[in-house]
Amino acid sequence: MNRQENGSAANAVVIIAAVIGALGVIAAAVVPGLLKDKDELSGNEAAKNVQVQKADNVVQVSEQGHNFNNIGGDVVLGISRKQYREDLNELERELVARYEKTLAELKATHDKNKQAELLHQKQIHEKALAKVREQKIDLEASYQHKMTYLQKQIDELNDYQHMFSDEVLTEAQQALAKGDESKAKAIYEQVIQIAKVMDKQAAKAEFALGEMARENIDYYAAHKHYQNAVKRDEGNAKYLLAAGFLAAELAFYGQAIAYYDAALMLEVKHKGEAAPEVARLWNNLGLVWGDKGELDKAIGYYEKALESFKRNLGDLHPTTLTVKRGLDLVKWLVVTKDE
Repeated sequence: MNRQENGSAANAVVIIAAVIGALGVIAAAVVPGLLKDKDELSGNEAAKNVQVQKADNVVQVSEQGHNFNNIGGDVVLGISRKQYREDLNELERELVARYEKTLAELKATHDKNKQAELLHQKQIHEKALAKVREQKIDLEASYQHKMTYLQKQIDELNDYQHMFSDEVLTEAQQALAKGDESKAKAIYEQVIQIAKVMDKQAAKAEFALGEMARENIDYYAAHKHYQNAVKRDEGNAKYLLAAGFLAAELAFYGQAIAYYDAALMLEVKHKGEAAPEVARLWNNLGLVWGDKGELDKAIGYYEKALESFKRNLGDLHPTTLTVKRGLDLVKWLVVTKDE
């Protein structure tokens, strides 16, 4: 069904957007890093000075920064909240400039294909702007998420000790600690160039570049790197999930379905249909088929996800209830379509 076909359907779009927003949280949960932990979301002042146990090291999170061990010794994440806020403001200005440029190009062109392309870009710019403004509203939570993300990126570089000197890796880690990702990106790009086409190290480097792009709300670049990661390591469910999620974000529904289907096959094969990862993928597929307008297929996947969540989590778990609301809404849309 085209959601804009009639008045009832048009009104339903407003309602479905709210439910899909909630369901999107479940979709994000299957992609590492796309769903924040409860501790990250707390925004509590105590988060400014807490200790987190990681392996044999204690990571100290303080107003001054995060201390942790790396190849070359202790590194302090030196991004202050003030700097982080300024970085968000700068990113917002860049996104606004891109948005206004796209609007100007859209106004100037009469080519139908170009208009369609620019309208799609406009929608993605709007998503990106909404994301950065959400981060500015809950600054403490997004700041803590940024610190966790940078620490993860620094840790990831340790896996390339067999390819690069300690000096090169430490320099990149110290730059990351200040929020500068350029040296880490250069390392990943070198890995991709020197590795074989299907080399798993190159796939991991592509995925890391995708994570960086997504963190910086560059969805097109993230999508490209996730796709490349899948091409180099087709049997990695994590890469397939990330590629599917970004494809869905960009409204490339056919791609998203293909990636999710491939991930679903892997998860069923290795974990069985009762696994929670499978239920989340069924939910994701329901979301994408719904966005695509094929409501009957969406219902089928939602029903599978709902039954699985009921078995694993219980009827009253928030995730179960969210999926049930999504299923009920899609069923209602089917009824209104036929009226």
